[in-house]
Amino acid sequence: MRCKSLICLGLAAAIACPPISLKASGTGLPQEAISEKTQEGGARSVSGMTISQDWKWRYDENFDGTIDVCEYMGLPENGVYDIVIPETIDGKTVTGVGYAGESFQTPDNRKVKSIVILADAYLRTDVFKDFQSLESVTFMKTGNSYRYCFSGCTSLSTLIFGENASVELADFPDSPIREISFLEGVTNAGISGTETSIGNTGKENLLATINLPSGIKYFWCSNCENLSTLNLPSEIESFSCSDCENLSELNCEKSTEEIEMYLSNCPKLHIAVKNHENYMLDYSNTGITKITLDADRFGIFGWRKNHLKNCPYLEEIALEGSDRYYTLRDGMLCWRVEEDREHYDIMAYPAGKSQATDFVIPEDIKCVYYGAFDSCKFTTITIPENITDAWYWDYDQSMLSGTDAKLRIARGSGADTTGGGCGKACGLSWGIRRPDRVLLWEYVSDFL
Repeated sequence: MRCKSLICLGLAAAIACPPISLKASGTGLPQEAISEKTQEGGARSVSGMTISQDWKWRYDENFDGTIDVCEYMGLPENGVYDIVIPETIDGKTVTGVGYAGESFQTPDNRKVKSIVILADAYLRTDVFKDFQSLESVTFMKTGNSYRYCFSGCTSLSTLIFGENASVELADFPDSPIREISFLEGVTNAGISGTETSIGNTGKENLLATINLPSGIKYFWCSNCENLSTLNLPSEIESFSCSDCENLSELNCEKSTEEIEMYLSNCPKLHIAVKNHENYMLDYSNTGITKITLDADRFGIFGWRKNHLKNCPYLEEIALEGSDRYYTLRDGMLCWRVEEDREHYDIMAYPAGKSQATDFVIPEDIKCVYYGAFDSCKFTTITIPENITDAWYWDYDQSMLSGTDAKLRIARGSGADTTGGGCGKACGLSWGIRRPDRVLLWEYVSDFL
């Protein structure tokens, strides 16, 4: 039975009516609401606003038969609205939420507590602007572009994602996001707490809880300054974390050395890692306690200097496989060109293994890389007496970079280039010379 629009509005609960097209006369809608227009993706409206058969939705139909849902007209439950936007309405696929120049409408936006978007739909700019009671939003499809959609949502604290997603908290500039969850089926996801997309609002980053599904394989997070604990499922293969300065607990049934770990600026995270790449990853300013290098994969140019900068808890450097270039000497990572080479270069000393004593460089060492003793607790470092002009430094950088240790040298040895006389040398600079140039100047505190 076909009904007049006003009659249907009064008898909606009792009579099943087909969708009604609202024309300009008597609707109060702007003229552009019923005019032909072009939308994102090339679809155009041809019918104006339509009320759904169940009288819960108002939508705009496009030329291709898809619809943009613009209003929820249902009744609240227990005084609040928990809105679920479906994939289809009246058999038509929902591809958009909102109407040009208008926010999504409900009987009372102040009572909307949660929104679940099942549809793979485009969200218009400011579509949910100033939904100040909104606490939770669920995005079930990756097509839900949410940037610039939730400004003024000052109670929004929970986000839920049903597909792979890269989440930027900057896209929720007024929302105190505290918890983010990824549902089963998500295998690749990440979260950035950096406020770059919209601009730095000065809002504190409150994200403290991240819930990951059992099947996730790749996860990354950055600038989550309030995150202290994270649980990784056993299926995880790769984990990247940077600038999460308070992350101190990482729980996983799998050993952290089995996971591809990419860490930077996580000083409170005390874990063992394995470098799975064929080059040295940057673990600067982290709390790693052990690092294992795969010598078979590492290669001659794999090492990156200063990539263990400020790692004060590193107690062990381990090598796997056989390699002609790298070796361990009393816990130090050293370089050698040939397996039978008589001399070695010190590449890195694990800072957590060091003691507040004097460290004497072995006599068969020929070079010390800059940053090799970074964060070490040594009070002094003694240069061996047998040093010759063949002994050299790493370019023009300091071997004392990152440590407070002072140098001790033997008077008259190859390291003493001052020309003699304590008044000229003590407290002054000295250098190891090669025929072409001076490669390093250091502060000398004492002579043997």
